[in-house]
Amino acid sequence: MAERILDLGIGYGGEYLPLDTWQRIGFDVRDDRLGLIKNKFGIDSVVGDVGQFLPFCDNSFSKVQCFFPTDELLLKLTEDSGILWDEISRVLKPSRFAEIYFESNAGNKRKVIFGPEVIEVNPLRMIKIASQKGFRVKTAKLNDKDISKFMTSTLENILELEPQSVLWKIRAEKLSQKED
Repeated sequence: MAERILDLGIGYGGEYLPLDTWQRIGFDVRDDRLGLIKNKFGIDSVVGDVGQFLPFCDNSFSKVQCFFPTDELLLKLTEDSGILWDEISRVLKPSRFAEIYFESNAGNKRKVIFGPEVIEVNPLRMIKIASQKGFRVKTAKLNDKDISKFMTSTLENILELEPQSVLWKIRAEKLSQKED
């Protein structure tokens, strides 16, 4: 049986989906997107809000991924309470990991729409918050080879709007109980 990936904010899926040998479960706030994912790729999906508890059993995924999160998802990943990181830890199997791919400007900020305001968020805050929640975190800037694997319309739009964007990958390994 294939190992399971939880894809947070799966959106329309992108071109990377057919390359998986994993059983991918999509999670998104918009069910119209999930219907397209099901029809195009046969991906099972769940509608939900990352601001709530994730509707999955404990230790049910080998990996959690998030590719270029929306503003709302980025805010949840960087908020001080770390509730989303608690939920990621709960659904991940011990010693497994989450991968978050995201962009920032050269000053490590990203403008996000928050209600009527536009605010700047430092996506690298995820490192601190995930570490506080019991993850061992590694960060890397994406190189051209990495970027070519994920060249989706979303990423093309990001690079077109912000050509000086820095693209990042955070790998957060869930520590086993003995290592906490």
